[in-house]
Amino acid sequence: MPKPPLAATMARPPSAAKSLWKLGDLPPAQLSRTVFEQMIANDIFGRAAELAFYFLFALFPLILLMTTLFGIFASHSAELQDNLLSYFADFLPPTAF
Repeated sequence: MPKPPLAATMARPPSAAKSLWKLGDLPPAQLSRTVFEQMIANDIFGRAAELAFYFLFALFPLILLMTTLFGIFASHSAELQDNLLSYFADFLPPTAF
């Protein structure tokens, strides 16, 4: 017996389509309680903290890499050095510049 095409098996009848705004026929209080319980069960706050930590932890090697690349490329062109330093002069305090 031949199988029906994949598109035919994935199509839903129009009666099965539900509005997203009905919230699964849950009252808003129960929906928010369920969402909060799932957030706690999946440790979403811990994962967010891990993501923030690793992002911050990855910034320092990126800054080091960018500084190294700047040194390599700017050492060959005095015009590039002047352009970049004049750009920094716009927002750095005079003592830092």
